[in-house]
Amino acid sequence: AAAAEGGRATGYVGSGLWRDVWKVDPRAEAASDDDENSHQDNDIVPPAVLKVMKQEHPYDFRNYDRHRRDALVMERLSSSEYVVDIYGYCANSVLSEYVGRTLDNLIYEDNKSKDDEEDGDDLESISFIESVPELTRKTPVGRIRLALDVFKGISHLHDVPGGPIIHADLQAKQFLIDPSTQTVRINDFNRCRFVSRKDGDPSGEMCPVKIPSAPGANRSPEEYGQLRLTEKIDVFSAGNILYGILTGHRHWATSSKRVIKKAVMSGHKPVIPDKFLQEPSDRALAELIDRAYEKNPKRRISAWEMVEELEVILNAAKEDEGRDSLRKK
Repeated sequence: AAAAEGGRATGYVGSGLWRDVWKVDPRAEAASDDDENSHQDNDIVPPAVLKVMKQEHPYDFRNYDRHRRDALVMERLSSSEYVVDIYGYCANSVLSEYVGRTLDNLIYEDNKSKDDEEDGDDLESISFIESVPELTRKTPVGRIRLALDVFKGISHLHDVPGGPIIHADLQAKQFLIDPSTQTVRINDFNRCRFVSRKDGDPSGEMCPVKIPSAPGANRSPEEYGQLRLTEKIDVFSAGNILYGILTGHRHWATSSKRVIKKAVMSGHKPVIPDKFLQEPSDRALAELIDRAYEKNPKRRISAWEMVEELEVILNAAKEDEGRDSLRKK
């Protein structure tokens, strides 16, 4: 529901387990300003997103630190076009740029509820999809573009100077679709971990971290097993996102979280039906998904290796698309 407060157009966007999300649009205030430069202000002041911790959570050090980490990651990676930009933060709130819809709205065919269809959101979804023609899972090139953008954001996290930074909560809903730049941008870093290196170790070996809990259906085997963790947990979780990009469905969509946890810890991988493997680029993408699902993190493909592989696949898919276009003419 939208409301006007003090001249600013605000709207409740949604919420997660931890925070409520609001869209704050100062352009309404700029438009109502009598100043002769108000029209210019209206053009240059974009809407923003205000994330506020839910009141049922305690105002303690743990939650203050979550917001600090969230803000610090966005600040450190402000030069990356694949990471959402921060405007500021205070205590348990953060203000960042408003980008658009989440990736899950774009890739999962079962993501819409009956309520969405009844309130007219279906038309809004169609309009949004039409605004990002380069980012679609409906074409071979579009699927690889989506996968590539996802892993570019992850690789920038892992390759940041002094890093890597582990996101530790990767799901499709943590990525935003930016219609203005036709890119996918990574978001929500409150669960992240900063990986240090062992003092005095000439090899520069990184110190694995531990995270107390591993809830949900998107974790790696080592997370479920409560083992020491590296940035490779992000690669495994992102494999689930690539599965959705390729198939349009969630991995193990009909299984409970308990069943998924047991399967992942046993080394089982979700099956990709043959109907999704008709194109050469889709078969290549499926092979990369398999490598992301490698149970042993030391043998699992890295984010940068994934980017390099996807760029090769994308170029080949574009060439195939060009040849198909010429044949149709």
